[in-house]
Amino acid sequence: MDEVASTTNVGTSPVPRTSPTVVEVKKITMTFAQALDALVDGKKVRRLDWEDEGFYLELFKEELIVYRPDDKQRHPLIVSLGDITREDWVIKT
Repeated sequence: MDEVASTTNVGTSPVPRTSPTVVEVKKITMTFAQALDALVDGKKVRRLDWEDEGFYLELFKEELIVYRPDDKQRHPLIVSLGDITREDWVIKT
């Protein structure tokens, strides 16, 4: 888990779910810019819209990466327009 997976297996934004759960709605949400600030501060962030709560973003060796729980690997992230425009980013706890 210490290294970023090969760039041949680039991580895209996880699959969105149909709607957030009631518990998640109570979390304080952020814009993408605020999420980037949180990443710079060393926090891990995720979107409420992502189906699997195990997915999260973090800065690793100055790269924006997504951690995928299914393969327990870090992958470089290709940020989608939906990721940039949504305001459903939360700090991963």
